[in-house]
Amino acid sequence: MLGWFKSLSKPKSAKFIFVAWVFLVLVLVIQSIWVSKVTHDTRIVRDALYKAESQRDRYNEEWHRLQIEKYSLTDYARIEKKANAQGLDEPSERRLIFLRDDEAVLND
Repeated sequence: MLGWFKSLSKPKSAKFIFVAWVFLVLVLVIQSIWVSKVTHDTRIVRDALYKAESQRDRYNEEWHRLQIEKYSLTDYARIEKKANAQGLDEPSERRLIFLRDDEAVLND
């Protein structure tokens, strides 16, 4: 079982050492290139994620603004509907009163 271990302690030929050294250098170079590629791909994906999150945030802000606008328009329509149901209507321009500097001015 330990035969392979005993064979490691024997002196090797120069050709074997050279081939082993070249193999290790190739593995190191390939691994370095692979690490660089993975790092680059990770940065690209991270940048895409940040852009998508930014776009999502802009959409959320717009959605909230639209919700506020919808509710404000709905409230005005509801108030006007209740006023019309009670027989109230918009006053004529002659009946409008404008306040300026704490004094009432009739619109004649």
